[in-house]
Amino acid sequence: MVKILIVDDEQGYRDPLQSMLSREGHQVRAVASGREALEIAADFAPEVVIVYWRLRDHRDGPELAESLRQHTPQVKTIFITGYPTASLEPQATGIPACQFLAKPFTLGQLTAAIRAAVGEANPG
Repeated sequence: MVKILIVDDEQGYRDPLQSMLSREGHQVRAVASGREALEIAADFAPEVVIVYWRLRDHRDGPELAESLRQHTPQVKTIFITGYPTASLEPQATGIPACQFLAKPFTLGQLTAAIRAAVGEANPG
């Protein structure tokens, strides 16, 4: 079981992700904004944060990931985006152990990214 925080302002992604990952046995919290993420992370202490790259909040995904790392240094980041471009990865070079998934992605792709983030071997 992995403690996962989902941050996506699109409810149509956020809620299904929370349901799917909870059914997979993970402890999951999901929020719509960076402000909510920072409030929850203080007590929840996620191991992995799945964050939408282009939050319509006061901070974007990379800014939020950096803020979360200041409070929870071991947190791993998986960025999700509907606009994958070659310029995204260089923008996140200061964020260790981060990965990118382009929307739409499968549960298998997300599960593999979570396993890689926490250093678990792929079973089977």
